[in-house]
Amino acid sequence: HWLAILAAMRLGVITVTVYNLGQQEVLQMLGAQVLITERGNLKAEGGAMITMAEDWLTEDAMALPAVPLRPFDLAQPVRILLSSGTTGLPKKILYTNAIIGARIRYSIEDYGFAQHHRYMSGVGLDTAGAYVFSLVAWAAGGAVAFYDAALPFGKQIEETRANLLFMSPVQAANSVEALPADFPNPGLTLIVGGGRMPQLAAERAKQKLASKIWIVYGSTEAGSVSLTFEPDYARPEAVGKRVATAQIQIVDEAGRPVPRGTTGEVCTRGVCCVSQYLDDPEATRLYFRDGWFHPGDLGMLSETDELFIVGRVGDVMNLGGVKITPGVIEDALMECPGVKDLAAFSVPNELGVEALWVAICPGEGYTEQELHRRYLARFPNRQPPSVALVEAIPRNAMSKAQRHQLREMVKERLAAERVSGPPVAFGFRTDNSATANKESKVATVKINDKEYDFDTLPEEVKSQLASVQFIDAELHRMNLQRAALQTARTSYMKAVTEALGK
Repeated sequence: HWLAILAAMRLGVITVTVYNLGQQEVLQMLGAQVLITERGNLKAEGGAMITMAEDWLTEDAMALPAVPLRPFDLAQPVRILLSSGTTGLPKKILYTNAIIGARIRYSIEDYGFAQHHRYMSGVGLDTAGAYVFSLVAWAAGGAVAFYDAALPFGKQIEETRANLLFMSPVQAANSVEALPADFPNPGLTLIVGGGRMPQLAAERAKQKLASKIWIVYGSTEAGSVSLTFEPDYARPEAVGKRVATAQIQIVDEAGRPVPRGTTGEVCTRGVCCVSQYLDDPEATRLYFRDGWFHPGDLGMLSETDELFIVGRVGDVMNLGGVKITPGVIEDALMECPGVKDLAAFSVPNELGVEALWVAICPGEGYTEQELHRRYLARFPNRQPPSVALVEAIPRNAMSKAQRHQLREMVKERLAAERVSGPPVAFGFRTDNSATANKESKVATVKINDKEYDFDTLPEEVKSQLASVQFIDAELHRMNLQRAALQTARTSYMKAVTEALGK
């Protein structure tokens, strides 16, 4: 994969990494002319395809014909990365040699990449964290260790001796929990990007994996904006000091700069920041204004250049006049026993008023009563959230919760319930018979009267189906509860009528 990317860079050819060819909208948006793939891997729907096999690496390089290389040009575009897509279809971000060169140079300064580093990224090459930081590691004279999600995480750390690890908060927490109890702490440096890492998860990471945890705030468009080497968990909104190459401005709803210490929309610019989206003038107009990039975050900049992120501009929930960001809710509930993952969002109720929902990925020991108790302890006199139990929180490549998906999913199910009760859109059937292989149970899923092998479905489809199943179960529980309440109400009204008659 990396050899193909680096070769294309030398030739002045633009590359983009795609792990799933099932997303037709994304493929059409990219307009790629050639697909390079491994044998038996992805297949192209039309267009040229080059199959890159292991025998490419056994050729005598000196015996191959010389390849005419283009003169190095800073303005040459060489890489397309996709935005995290938290609001729908991702946007295309074009990197030139100049952008990549600036990020390499200043990342070496900001992060201290050096020859002794063995860098490993837990996120894929379709993200800036994996792509840029790998180039930074090589440029600094270090090495890059390749992460394989199919292999035991601890074994990979031991065998590669990786000492600089980049992961999203959720991925880091899950990887730490997957380590054996007797795993010797290698004392590596963990760089966390894409969101906050809860204090409990960070403490576990320091016990079992890392001696240092760094938190970086940035984006595919802007690169690193702020960095902290000592996270302050008493102030979870703090994301570190502004890096030297980034300028930060906080503005109000009218786009006017606000004083230091005032919450508003975060804007940034700098030598590492792109200036537009590729082939998308409308998105460019919305997110790149007056020379500033608007990532859509709400935050505050202190007098000492420390940045605080309190939420997303579009994520602010107005719950009956009380405005609050999902992150505040999630911070209060993340350490509830049995909660493996969660995401807060709002859905309009029957009166059109936004109501709080929390999607929970439950584990051993989870109870809704304890969740509500913790919520009321943090937010007394507030209505506890409705709960949607899901197998996994839908997240993008950087593990950012796809709240719009959760919101639309719940809205659709609530609308269907109001019309005809909770629908049974699909069903799972698992072969648990005595003749079944207990190590690999056969699971099929029935969708609109057609059966599919669950294991062969794309991960995104699995997540959505699991979420639908749990929501159906929750709606069924709510219907039973409603029926019980209606019966109780009828009984009480009958008693009232009889008492009045006497």
